[in-house]
Amino acid sequence: MKKFTFTLLALAFFAVSAFAQSSTGRLVGTVSGPDGLIPGATVVVKDNATNRERTILTNGEGAFSLPQLEIGTYTVKVSVNGFKSSTTENLVINVAQEYSLAVLLEVGNIAENVTVTGGADVINSSNAELSTNVNSRQLTELPLNGRNPLNLILLQAGTASNPNQGTSINGQRTSFTNITRDGINIQDNFIRSNATDFAPGRPSVDDVAEFTLTTQAGADRGFGGPQIELVTPRGQNDFHGRLFEYNRNSRLGANNFFNNAAGSFGPADSLVVAGIRKVGDKRVPRSFRNRNQFGGNISGPILKNKVFFFGYYEGLRDRLSANKLTTTILPSARAGTFTYTRSDTGALQTVNLLTIPLTNVTTTPFPTGIGSVNSTINTRFLANLPIGNTPEAGDSRNTTGYRFTQASNQDRNSYTTRFDYDINDRNSVNGVYNRVKENNLRSDIDGSFSAIPRVVQPSTNNFLALAYRTSPSSRLTNEVRGGYFKSEPVFLRTQDPSTFVVPTTITNPEVTFLNQGRAVRTINVQDNADYILGNHALRFGGQWQGVNINAFNDAGNVASFNIGVGTNTPQITAGQFTTATLFPGGV
Repeated sequence: MKKFTFTLLALAFFAVSAFAQSSTGRLVGTVSGPDGLIPGATVVVKDNATNRERTILTNGEGAFSLPQLEIGTYTVKVSVNGFKSSTTENLVINVAQEYSLAVLLEVGNIAENVTVTGGADVINSSNAELSTNVNSRQLTELPLNGRNPLNLILLQAGTASNPNQGTSINGQRTSFTNITRDGINIQDNFIRSNATDFAPGRPSVDDVAEFTLTTQAGADRGFGGPQIELVTPRGQNDFHGRLFEYNRNSRLGANNFFNNAAGSFGPADSLVVAGIRKVGDKRVPRSFRNRNQFGGNISGPILKNKVFFFGYYEGLRDRLSANKLTTTILPSARAGTFTYTRSDTGALQTVNLLTIPLTNVTTTPFPTGIGSVNSTINTRFLANLPIGNTPEAGDSRNTTGYRFTQASNQDRNSYTTRFDYDINDRNSVNGVYNRVKENNLRSDIDGSFSAIPRVVQPSTNNFLALAYRTSPSSRLTNEVRGGYFKSEPVFLRTQDPSTFVVPTTITNPEVTFLNQGRAVRTINVQDNADYILGNHALRFGGQWQGVNINAFNDAGNVASFNIGVGTNTPQITAGQFTTATLFPGGV
């Protein structure tokens, strides 16, 4: 077994915050009246989901900034003596984005109120970043095969994909993409060739509240180029829940274009004449599939206005068969009969190879032929070769094709939970735990004739994110966040051979794949701070990320023997093939 351990340590401190690694948004704005900007106005921001409030005063230039707000809808109330109060309802804060709010107050009594609807911030007017948010409604209502939110990346501007590479964002390598969940990296940091399209933690549209794709990120983003930031849903003062069942069944689907293009069997086809197939049967039939994804989520308060929870479960049971075309030998060839085309007439001729004299061996010649098939070849190969059922492969003289379906089933169970505790209006904590356990049959690795693949892929993934956020004053907000993601995919054969014997011209009935896998652990600790100094807003922080990879690969640990001939083995020489008494008509 070959193992190696790779550790990557990165430490970065910025003049601005590592804001991209968090799971929050930011509200900035100005308050003005008919005569210009208004300093000293009171801005109260209330989280509609939990009723938590944060208060700040506008600075000397009438501006305000409220960083590190949980995603969701907010109500913003602005008041100052001599002006009517202003209330902005349903203002939407998205992950990793800034909402810019310009409040215009009317002269009047402070007891009077003007109400407007905020909605989402359509145009980013606060920085040069280019980003797109995919919200919960889009995640759950857009038709999405497989329920993977990452499949919506290609709907965003600047993304592209083709069969020869993974998804590219703004023309950059897919390995440049950084995907986080609640501020913690969730990618496979061992194989990053598909880093944009695949996350081992298997996020689902029902355990992701929203995500933001930033195609042109600022320098404060930390690791990677393009940023994809997912955030887990949180509980609120009302109970909410959802149940779902998604079924995809081959009985309700069509065969694919290329399978249909192969056509159907006709009355003159050899397999129809032999009774193996019927007239009208598809040459490449539709593969069987019955895919069920089911589960649900629930969220709500444990203690109203204080403690909230979110829980989610999803199960996957995918019964899938893969069409396989392999090569086997004909019954006559099993008995030693070799069929060839005569050089003189072009007609087919048969010869029993077991009776051909083999005198080239200096130690033990076989003047009357070898007589029988080697016992190892009999037990390990001939006994495990199926009878052919299609002329699509082989030469139809000694070898032929065998088409069959091989199971490619997937089973997966996913669990996600989140807890939020608003200690008071200045302090809060939250934690997210996600566990995904799956088991897959790998028909793409098993090239044998077995209906059940002899290679399986179990995988266990665990994710944890913890955060503590404090606002000791209206000018300072600080968040300490940390967590880890551990992914352990392994690829295991279900039989342990002592040796490998590799045949030629036919499909090997034995699996030569050997065990391999890895355990990848990513740990992240970060601090994000925002400080208001007079008319200036300072953002700063630091981040440490460690990646530990423990990989193994047993390839090459089992001896392999190729079936063939050599100077010390019995063989039919080139001259014998032209000897008319041995091979009538010549080969």
